[in-house]
Amino acid sequence: MTIKEIAEKAHTSRGTVDRVIHNRGKVNPELKETILKIIKEYGYEPNVAGRSLSLSSKEKQYKIGAVISSLNHSFFGQLIDGLKAGAERFLNSGISLILKEVNMFNKEEALRALDELKKDNVNILILSLIVDEELTKKIEEFGVKVIALNIDINLKNKICFIGCDYLNSGRLAANVANLILKDNSNICMIVGSFDHEGQQKRIQGFKEVMNKTFTIVDELENLENDELSYKEVKEEINNKKIDLFYFLGAGLNGGLKAIRENNDKNLRVITVDNNKMVESCLKDGLVTCSIVQHPYTQGVKSIEYAYMHLLKAKELPKVKIIENSVFFKESIIPHLYNKEEKNG
Repeated sequence: MTIKEIAEKAHTSRGTVDRVIHNRGKVNPELKETILKIIKEYGYEPNVAGRSLSLSSKEKQYKIGAVISSLNHSFFGQLIDGLKAGAERFLNSGISLILKEVNMFNKEEALRALDELKKDNVNILILSLIVDEELTKKIEEFGVKVIALNIDINLKNKICFIGCDYLNSGRLAANVANLILKDNSNICMIVGSFDHEGQQKRIQGFKEVMNKTFTIVDELENLENDELSYKEVKEEINNKKIDLFYFLGAGLNGGLKAIRENNDKNLRVITVDNNKMVESCLKDGLVTCSIVQHPYTQGVKSIEYAYMHLLKAKELPKVKIIENSVFFKESIIPHLYNKEEKNG
């Protein structure tokens, strides 16, 4: 019996089992009891040599600092789940995660988070931020290597970008639009932020592939805000003939609410990413498809790469792209890392 096998039987991660075995950290009491029962039932005995080696490795601690634009943003909540799962996976290697969540459009919050992480003497940074000149200067003066996550950043000290192929995301959306719309259809794009380079590339990819008889009536910015998205979509439906809404970023819950209230069976919708609202709208047919970029997997992979850089001194690829998936009503499938996490 191994820790991995115990984790599989308890439907949890190896890191959680390790915390129970070594009585370290918080674990849900019911889950802890389940793990202890499995250990007793199968007569598991910790590998003393392995434990000794694990403790030895912890003589050197490595701190990963992460600043993520996650507030009021469901996509980044999934990304953070991946970060936490990745940190738990490498717990016995002396890896710890110090996470700072900030608002994407609040530069002062990001500057404060970086100052706090500098005081914590972190060894590497994982950043998912929209940066300007002041933030870029602050990050480069920080003095540690940076992994850019989901949002690429032009930095001298960046060693890797982990994200999705935004251009491909837009092209995939256009391919679906070409299949479901008639010639001379009207399209409204709801963009989270025109400052987000990835969303600019989605627009570019869509326009490159879309049927040339289509008309993009409007490109509206909702600033990743559900209330603004609701208002914009409501006004667009009331004032213009729209055949397809294409949501390119967050703030889509409000927009989807407005479309649902309108109850026009002929109106088509394409979204990005996957949350409870999108899944519900896929299942009831309100959303035709969603182009998903697997934030959980991106989060796990960023910790894995930080581990490789810090402990293994391995050179990382300059770019790691997590492939997009197209989710339809009958094809909402968990991605690879989600499966691995469920299996421990």
